[in-house]
Amino acid sequence: MFARLRNRFEISPHRYAQVTVLALIGLSLIVLTGAAVRLTDSGLGCPDWPQCYGAGQHPPLESHAIIESANRIVTGLLGLVVIAACLLAFFRRPYRRHLAIFGALLPLGVIAQALLGGGTVLYGLSPGWVMAHFALSMIVLMRRIASLCGVTRPASMSARPR
Repeated sequence: MFARLRNRFEISPHRYAQVTVLALIGLSLIVLTGAAVRLTDSGLGCPDWPQCYGAGQHPPLESHAIIESANRIVTGLLGLVVIAACLLAFFRRPYRRHLAIFGALLPLGVIAQALLGGGTVLYGLSPGWVMAHFALSMIVLMRRIASLCGVTRPASMSARPR
């Protein structure tokens, strides 16, 4: 069934490159909002996780809570973009297996990043959690930049020399 769907729905390399750029912009935005959280000392602006003061989607009107909550909301929205990038990698023509693999790993990286962010809050900004959260953010961002290079390169250039 998947093969039949894949034959009916195709995405061009140009369109997939646009989706990849959108995912890269989203990941960069996460890094920037994370930096805002860190620089404004808003890491515990929401003392619980995944909600903010148990209030669901609306934090109290306090700057630290709003900054931390905004970071979480941007991460949630990014989740939709990376799922799209993941799924569309399988429908790209010509199909490239490495793009599909890296596309499939992207949502896992964002989920792991969110979980590490939650651990960072739950463990009171413990340095180990903060460093792991930041390091994973950089790894996911660098992997997406590398994927963009692979997306925009012609297929003949992506083959390994023998």
